[in-house]
Amino acid sequence: MFFSYRTRRVLKRIFPALATVLVLVLVALVCWLIWLQRFVVYTPEGIVLDFGLQQPSASGVIPQKPGKDQIVVEYPNDLIPTIRPTQPPTEPTEPTLPSIPDIPDMPVERVLNGYYLEPKEVQKNPEGVRQQLERLPSGTAVLIRLANYWGYRYYTSGNGALVDEEERQVMDDLLAWLAESDLYVIARLPAFRDYYYAVDNVSCGLATPMGYLWSDDDRCYWLDPTNDRVLTRLCQIARELKSLGVDEVVFDDFTMPDTEEIVFSGDRREAIYSAADILAVACASADFAVSFVTDDYDFRLPEGNCRLYIENAEPSEVEEILNRIQTPDNQLQVVFFCGTFDNRFDGCSVLRPWDLAP
Repeated sequence: MFFSYRTRRVLKRIFPALATVLVLVLVALVCWLIWLQRFVVYTPEGIVLDFGLQQPSASGVIPQKPGKDQIVVEYPNDLIPTIRPTQPPTEPTEPTLPSIPDIPDMPVERVLNGYYLEPKEVQKNPEGVRQQLERLPSGTAVLIRLANYWGYRYYTSGNGALVDEEERQVMDDLLAWLAESDLYVIARLPAFRDYYYAVDNVSCGLATPMGYLWSDDDRCYWLDPTNDRVLTRLCQIARELKSLGVDEVVFDDFTMPDTEEIVFSGDRREAIYSAADILAVACASADFAVSFVTDDYDFRLPEGNCRLYIENAEPSEVEEILNRIQTPDNQLQVVFFCGTFDNRFDGCSVLRPWDLAP
């Protein structure tokens, strides 16, 4: 193809400029794609972008939480999130944790047999739930989850952010009714997995070497089980629940994350065992049990009125698990969450889902 001299001169001037622009565009595109990766979320439906994700700063600046006037509350078991007004977590009083003396003899005295109830089931049909509860035999155990790992309480509490008043009132009414019933009432809530409390109390959270809060796959922050303020708060929560007529508190996620991304120089298992001992001494009594959900079958359960709760155990594993766990009385102190009426759980303490209740 023939170009005139003048045309060739024009092209020589234009091509470098076009090439420069093209390179800049490509560099900008690559940088944009790298920046965009932090907001990519992989879901069963495919890849989506979530620009609400909070990212740690290389300078160690703690991520900032959303405004307290509108925060998404995520309920367990995929209940549709809703926008709720919130209440900031209450600052704990100065730690007044006890030393670890000889724990008084407060043995566990009952085998548990009952059902576990999620808050969404209470909210959907509170009157129907109460009618079912009235049909349960005296002494039946009923476990209710009363908080999620974001830190929200489903009941009126002085220790954490709250869901809206209407939903709290439903749960408050049920707890008040249960307190007057002859059922054995158990409250379940997270121990060291508490997003908003960690954000509001950064020194209480588990940190990375870069100085920001470590988060798990659910973008939730974890608390330090050796921190006196953390343990004081858990004691306050347990005592608050006891005052509401609850017979037993079960602390969920009673472990430390298994990751090298956390700065922690001590023995992690001993830290968890020590925390359990402190909570048992401070809160357990003859009429109030303090218990723990764990997948550590070698868990050192404190003496006294305490239990271990085991999730996701297959019926074929029951005998092996009971042989491995060392407690004074496994029949009384080891509780299985079981989704069936399999007879291999006979003789054990067992809680089943609410939809299996009569």
